[in-house]
Amino acid sequence: LFPSASQSESISRPFQEFGITDNNIFLYYEDYDAAIKFYDETLGFKPVLTIDTARMYHIANNSYVTAVRGQAEKHNLSSNKPVTFALVTDELDVWRCYLLKNNVTILSDVKMEEASMQQGFVALDPGGYYLNFLQFKPHRKNRKLMSSLNDLKSVYVNPQGTRCGEQKLGVKATIASFYYKDPKSIHKLYKKELGFKTVVKEKHATIYKTSPSGFFRVVDGAHGFHKPIDDQALKK
Repeated sequence: LFPSASQSESISRPFQEFGITDNNIFLYYEDYDAAIKFYDETLGFKPVLTIDTARMYHIANNSYVTAVRGQAEKHNLSSNKPVTFALVTDELDVWRCYLLKNNVTILSDVKMEEASMQQGFVALDPGGYYLNFLQFKPHRKNRKLMSSLNDLKSVYVNPQGTRCGEQKLGVKATIASFYYKDPKSIHKLYKKELGFKTVVKEKHATIYKTSPSGFFRVVDGAHGFHKPIDDQALKK
């Protein structure tokens, strides 16, 4: 999270007072070179900063991801990654076709239920992170989120893999999902203490808006893709 400046002397809700300009999620890799090749070539994301141990990519509008060369003594490099990184897109079927054609593992396929608030699929990146490609549908519970998404333009990529025709591949926003044993305490922190705005409220998950194209999803760990883990350091 990249905060902007504030003139307030007494801060009660820091993110609401200061404002957030951008979101950047850090993902840690044992095989850093494979991760860089995947994001550079397969996904075609634009690198905006490179240092010896990390590369930062522009994903969508105010959203970034940074691939980091992991260190076993500091980071969770196991296959159990308690986070899901969602890429919100208007080209869901095109992304699915492209990733399958380029031998990217798809863990769960597109769900087309009529009453669903969203449809999407989960792809696996080289480090075992879940990349959830999502397209939100008009729904009364999505009203605030759709309002935010409608204000955004897609950022289109130019990957090096085999394409499915001439259709473009774009990303409009990102959602980082985290899984908790006690989501009530996290909601109190995010909403009351930090001042994040709720844009979607579901039975087992809540989405908070943190920047124009960046969102956090707090998930009850008993009902999500991942289970929460005990080591607090590995939740980062």
